[in-house]
Amino acid sequence: MRRELTFFLGTDHLGRSVFNRLISGGRYSLMIAAACVSLSLVVGAFLGVTSGYAEGWTDLVIMRLTDAFLAFPGTLLAIILAVLMGGTLPTLVLALSATLWCDYCRLARNMTRFLKSAPHLTAGKILGFNAPFLIRQYILPGLLPQLLTLASLSMGRTILNISGLGFLGIGLRPPLPEWGSMISQGMAYLSEAPWLVAAPGAMIFLTVLSFQFLSSIHHHTDEMTIE
Repeated sequence: MRRELTFFLGTDHLGRSVFNRLISGGRYSLMIAAACVSLSLVVGAFLGVTSGYAEGWTDLVIMRLTDAFLAFPGTLLAIILAVLMGGTLPTLVLALSATLWCDYCRLARNMTRFLKSAPHLTAGKILGFNAPFLIRQYILPGLLPQLLTLASLSMGRTILNISGLGFLGIGLRPPLPEWGSMISQGMAYLSEAPWLVAAPGAMIFLTVLSFQFLSSIHHHTDEMTIE
């Protein structure tokens, strides 16, 4: 029974279980996506809050740096970096995070500038509280729900980028399984075994759809909280 469950999707051209590779590929895709989103969120939020709170030259320098990274198409930059650095886990995380942090930076900056004008934060300044305390107590609690909503959207987009790099052959190096590379390898046997392409494609679709649905729930919850 266990053997039938393991091979119910058949095997690939090398005799490997498609089902096992789907599960393992999902683990790697989710792990890389989570690492990319976490790194981008921390870096982007830190720079964005610093930019929005300090303003002046600090704001100008950080925003020009953000614009410089956004001048390059994110996917193209990820492809270039992945080719130059190789398809290892750390290099993929850095390549995919190269421009992803910019979205968090701009969101954090705009929200910080908005929250900074709140009466209770102004009162805290008058009472003599320092900037780290005001940011931790008043800005971050209002910023975090928005960042989590963006993170849910970014997870789906990052998984698509991971699969795209794998399909092009510049993602994870074999024999590590990955959904995009599974589709690429299965294309040669599409007429004989269409499930080799359909199975990983369905996993990508369902995973991205799940994160889109999760982000919509976060957004709806944020609106109800504001109201």
